Amino acid sequence: MRMRFLSLAGAALAATALILSGFAGPARAEEKVLKVVTGTPVSLVWNQPLKDFIAAVNERGKGVVQVELVGGPEAVPVPEQFRALSSGLVDMHFGPNQYFQGDIPASQAFNASNRSAMDLRADGAWDVINGYYEPQGNIHYLGYFGSGYEFILLLREPPPEGGAFGRDFSGLRLRGTGTYAPLYDALGVTLRDIQVAEVHTALERGAIDGLGWVTLAATDLGFDDFIKARILPTFWQGDLGMAINLDSWNALPQEARTILNEEAAKAEAKAHAFFQDLAAKEAAAFAAAGTQTIELPGDGAAAFLDTAYASRWDEILQRMGEDDGGALRDLFYRP
Repeated sequence: MRMRFLSLAGAALAATALILSGFAGPARAEEKVLKVVTGTPVSLVWNQPLKDFIAAVNERGKGVVQVELVGGPEAVPVPEQFRALSSGLVDMHFGPNQYFQGDIPASQAFNASNRSAMDLRADGAWDVINGYYEPQGNIHYLGYFGSGYEFILLLREPPPEGGAFGRDFSGLRLRGTGTYAPLYDALGVTLRDIQVAEVHTALERGAIDGLGWVTLAATDLGFDDFIKARILPTFWQGDLGMAINLDSWNALPQEARTILNEEAAKAEAKAHAFFQDLAAKEAAAFAAAGTQTIELPGDGAAAFLDTAYASRWDEILQRMGEDDGGALRDLFYRP
């Protein structure tokens, strides 16, 4: 059975290789052309920082290095993206770092962080991360683009006052993924794992009482038709990242590496500001729709944040051990 699975997976990658080969355009002999795929459909707002990065690299890197966007999950299905990058079928990947967590547990540190990409880069976080990405995935980490947006609870009705967090969430049915499970358990919440495309209908029918989401795009999906309460503080943060196949990276001339590194640093800061601006507009749109923003009281807010971050770091420590996981926590998280 396993051999059959591997055979099917290999066939899928071979088919993908044929698709991707059609994207290779003419290039000057000395130019290095890097093919990048995204973890989400190209049209989504999460890919704007990638588009900005590509434009900057291709302008500065003429004759040296170019980046070519070949598509998203339609070009390489999400379950195959790690393998495609690790094997060199594609040169670069842009998307959620969590796509790599099955093979590189350290990739979960981004989602569990509360520090900006700029601060992490300044503290040498990418060198630390590459101590895991390179040997475990044959991947070199280039940049973090998700620190400008965070996670939030969106509810159909304001929760009653009381409990350890200042509001009582017990008994609520909230949409989420497995990532939310430890937090929801601590809140007394029942997890409902529902596809994004079905959330609007679930809210409309009262099948869920709300959801864990990010501080972006909920109004674009019409969730504000039903959401009456946004709960602060926000927690965790986005985990969009950009990585390159290690062999592709090592094959680049130093000038090309310098261009990619420097433009990635610029793009991180630009992405952080871009997503913060979108998050502010999202909050304003919710307010215009009549949604109430509820701030948990001081001790309750502190307890909520401690619970939320502990739920992520406990999982990382279980997978990586106290030494490695603890070192990552000290770097990526500030209580």
